[in-house]
Amino acid sequence: DVIHMYVQRKTDMPLLMFGPAGTGKTLLAELLPTALCTDYDPANALKVVNAGLDTGIGTIRSVKSFCETWKLSDDNFTAVIIDECDRLSNDAMDALKHLLPAYQDKPSMRVQFILTTNHINRIPAPVQDRCHRVLVPQPTPEQLLDCAMTILGKEGGQFKREDVLDVLRVHISRDGTLSYREFYKRLERLLSYGSGGPDRAADRPQVVLHDNHSDKEGMK
Repeated sequence: DVIHMYVQRKTDMPLLMFGPAGTGKTLLAELLPTALCTDYDPANALKVVNAGLDTGIGTIRSVKSFCETWKLSDDNFTAVIIDECDRLSNDAMDALKHLLPAYQDKPSMRVQFILTTNHINRIPAPVQDRCHRVLVPQPTPEQLLDCAMTILGKEGGQFKREDVLDVLRVHISRDGTLSYREFYKRLERLLSYGSGGPDRAADRPQVVLHDNHSDKEGMK
């Protein structure tokens, strides 16, 4: 597993996570640095770039300056997350290509680049070649069911497993999966609707899913 390679300090190559929208790539990118450095302080050692908003070459220049500022951790650890990196301009992407390997094996510096994208085909081959690529797929309703029951139970909802599974299975993506973003929206609607007793169970999917667009989300 590539993610375990990072946790076990077996690689420091840039990481490129790709997959459909709503699969948790950004959240995973934000959590990963805490497993890479024991005294990691995000206030001092983390730079997050939303490339959907900051597309120009100035963004990459600011990343370079941040990487070269001394951090407070024992091994001068720096984490750089570039979310939606496919939105970078051509000049910015070319600059990123040169920056990604710049700090590997450099004494007294440890920089971990983490890139995310919904559109791997928009990332130039030279950038992809400088990264470990990890697909973050959407889970199936069956894989999400235990998590759904745990969340609903902690929130005080009382639902039958088969009813919840029916809700998760309605209007899923063409490959039979569901994004986490859509998953949480459905749980919110279930809790808002309330358990309502066994005589209301058959109505829940229709009430919960009347505004669902998961098939479109899953194909982005």
